[in-house]
Amino acid sequence: PGPAAPAASPPPPLAAAPVGGLPLKSPSFASSQLAQSVASAVSAIPLGGDHEVLSLQKGLEAAEKERDSYMTQLHELRREMQELRSGSKHASPLAGLTILIDMDNTIVDWDAMFIKRYCVETHATIEEGDALRDLVRKRAHFEIEQNFPPELQDSIQHVIAQPGFYSSLECMPGAVEALKEMVAMGIDVKLVTAPHPVCPGSCASEKYDFLLTTFGSEWIDRMIIARDKTHVSGALLIDDKPIVSGSNRNPSWNQVLFNQPYNAHITTRPRINAWSEWETVVSEALGLPVPQKK
Repeated sequence: PGPAAPAASPPPPLAAAPVGGLPLKSPSFASSQLAQSVASAVSAIPLGGDHEVLSLQKGLEAAEKERDSYMTQLHELRREMQELRSGSKHASPLAGLTILIDMDNTIVDWDAMFIKRYCVETHATIEEGDALRDLVRKRAHFEIEQNFPPELQDSIQHVIAQPGFYSSLECMPGAVEALKEMVAMGIDVKLVTAPHPVCPGSCASEKYDFLLTTFGSEWIDRMIIARDKTHVSGALLIDDKPIVSGSNRNPSWNQVLFNQPYNAHITTRPRINAWSEWETVVSEALGLPVPQKK
């Protein structure tokens, strides 16, 4: 018979993953380090003498302390992992709910883009621009064209249908941070928006362009293009439109108004005046505990 095959060497200990800032060392590493410390201490001892025994004892104690430190970290890591798996750590009562959010004049400042482009289109003077701004910002009617005389309807629709109108919209203060905070809390955020009837195709396409630029590709599946929002399911709809209606007379959601002058006469619904207060208003609207701000 040939020579005996050499014994297989034991597999190396697994390296611990860097979680929570812990050092890249595992309990198995600590055990091997303990053995190395003992071996080093023993090899350094000359034969005879009490001080050599004392040195060995100190080396053993130091190695044991290091081992205990790693074991403590291991137990803490296991506890944190259990909390994360159970979802009990810092869980929000809003987690798991679907909240629908309108875009124009709720997430984005539609009025600002209209004022800017209409002034350019009509070659408005400074005084005319100020008058236009005052009219739009304080208007009584939701639909922009209802606030202008009939002879200006064509110019208004021309501006709304201009290429790049919807992809160039800018966000309301705090809107991006608020929506990302919702997602981080476990809320299923859906952006539900109705394309303008003057340019439905380009409007929808440009809103996707806006979403990609502002929030990134991971938000694409959160966009819902719908002329009738009553058929979209959710716990709440945050929208600036005074009355959101459709063919479904009993939508699953209740509306929270995003404050605008043309919805000021509605006093029977919750209202968000600024995105910084979204969590308080949404919690109250759903009858959930209001979070205490730190």
